[in-house]
Amino acid sequence: MRIENDATAEAADMGDLIFRNVIMANNGDSPAGSDHYEESSTSGYPAFDIFAWEAGNFTTEFSNESSVSLTSIAGRDFRPTALSPANFLGTNFSGDYATGFTPVGYRGAFDGVNDWTAGWVEWDPQNADYSVPGLTSNLPEIAAIVTNANCATGAGSIDISVSNAVSPTYLWSTGATTQDVSGLAPGVYTVTVTNSGGCAASDTISVGDAPISAPAAIALGAVTECDITYSWSAVAGANSYNVRLRDQAGAVISGPINIGAVTTYTWESLAPNTTYRVDVSAECADGDISGYITTSTKTQNCSTPSGLSATVLSSTSATLSWEDPCNGAGDLHRLQYRQFGTAAWISVNTSTLSRTLTTLSPSTSYQYRAAKKCGGGGGKSSFSGISTFATPSLTGPEESRIMADNGVEANIFPNPASTTLNVVVAAEEMINIQIVSLLGQVVYQSASVEAAGIFSTGIDVTSFPAGNYIVSINGETSISP
Repeated sequence: MRIENDATAEAADMGDLIFRNVIMANNGDSPAGSDHYEESSTSGYPAFDIFAWEAGNFTTEFSNESSVSLTSIAGRDFRPTALSPANFLGTNFSGDYATGFTPVGYRGAFDGVNDWTAGWVEWDPQNADYSVPGLTSNLPEIAAIVTNANCATGAGSIDISVSNAVSPTYLWSTGATTQDVSGLAPGVYTVTVTNSGGCAASDTISVGDAPISAPAAIALGAVTECDITYSWSAVAGANSYNVRLRDQAGAVISGPINIGAVTTYTWESLAPNTTYRVDVSAECADGDISGYITTSTKTQNCSTPSGLSATVLSSTSATLSWEDPCNGAGDLHRLQYRQFGTAAWISVNTSTLSRTLTTLSPSTSYQYRAAKKCGGGGGKSSFSGISTFATPSLTGPEESRIMADNGVEANIFPNPASTTLNVVVAAEEMINIQIVSLLGQVVYQSASVEAAGIFSTGIDVTSFPAGNYIVSINGETSISP
């Protein structure tokens, strides 16, 4: 412990310990340069030789109203004793020993820097633990909660709380003087907090650029042999999404593809009976992209044809069609048909989605169904449900079935007709139908329509006068029965 109210450091270097009317009353100063403590002319205390004391006189005691024990330098204990002149309830000293002391001028058992202006946390001079400085700080204490910036939350913010400060003021490196700041771009910010006593503390706080979150959930929709549809939860702040398709091993097949702000997507033209991984990520307007959320699914085996329909061309022919959104290269369709009431099916194969039958019987009901064999190892589908159609009776001349020179076929039945005249055209062009009497009167004129393969229509003839008429089918090739 250093007791100081004068330039004792220099005196200590010379072996002098100088007490200037602070520890013992009625003392005189030791002569400059002397090696002992002079007795006071009024107190009668004996002179004290510091070197003799150091050599072994460890129990020498000087006292007046209060006593001060001196211990050897070798085993010194510099903790303040109960007779220390410090008034630890305040910031200064009191009593008879206050002369010449100031809170700064007197340095005690701290660290050589802190002085008596700092309060002591505890005061038990004989038993206190002096291994850790027992000081309380008057500096403000700052704690911060940071919200990083991203496109979901907007700009970042810093919310601070301050303790150990009365009426604090704030100054940020941005120039703001509020306790909390917001609208912050990613970066480093400094705040200085000053309490009412003028004590200031600073803290440096970083605001990061948090990545946008990936969608929280992904759900599968329709899955066929060739398509996978899936959807996902929207992400706050995202202005678009990226989709990606991978195989079972994780290799990328397609993507990433930015699909805009929609939250559903369908992968098409996939192989049947195959496992795929479908991924989606969210993207900010600034280009920040989240990680992917992923799910796996397997396409179906070869799917069954659906939407079967029949277009009767004549009393002996009809075109049978079906739907297959997954029809692809290498796929083969099997059509089966039979007369109603018979057991045996007649099978024909085709790579298209329709087949025209030309050897049917007039006035006969038929059943038909379709199945599919998928290419690429997709297996075979089951047959569709059974559908039916019927051919009309053969009551008119054979001329009701006409073939143009370029192979375009038209069928007009029944002939004669009394209620409805059916016109079926197999062509790939724009056509119109006109009916004219033998006197040249036009009794029916259709609008132009596109015959995309097979075109069929029924014309109401109940208002036509009985007689003979000419039916003209006009297009690139004109057909007139």
